[in-house]
Amino acid sequence: MLIVKLHYDRGNITLADQVVKYGFAPDRKLQPDSGYRLEALDKKGAVLQSFLFDAPNVFIAEGSDEKGELSGGPVVLQQTDFALVLAYSPQLSSLRIKNTQNAVVGAISLEKGQEFRATKVIAWSLLSLAMILALFAVFRRKKRS
Repeated sequence: MLIVKLHYDRGNITLADQVVKYGFAPDRKLQPDSGYRLEALDKKGAVLQSFLFDAPNVFIAEGSDEKGELSGGPVVLQQTDFALVLAYSPQLSSLRIKNTQNAVVGAISLEKGQEFRATKVIAWSLLSLAMILALFAVFRRKKRS
């Protein structure tokens, strides 16, 4: 799966970080009726996957006063960070994010960072495996002695 950390700033969305991990991406069968749309594109611009998500800068704040009466409502932020999870594909090249008026508010290239991260994950996995095998060999020798 691909996890992208995004930054929302007054209507524009930019990439803050990305990481490829092993796991399962959400199936996105349940989506909001309206909202922002993320489109995952290949190198030719064809849409590989697409889904809607709620506005990242709006959340509901609830609380109560000293009498126990509930109060609160929507809070709209000018800037915030958020993350989205999507299925990883080697063909994935970029992301396009559209707002509720269908205007593009984020065009994000992923190619360079993805390859680097995938290589890094493999390298760390191999290093971890080598360390485990070395520790196992040391404990086995001590046990025989």
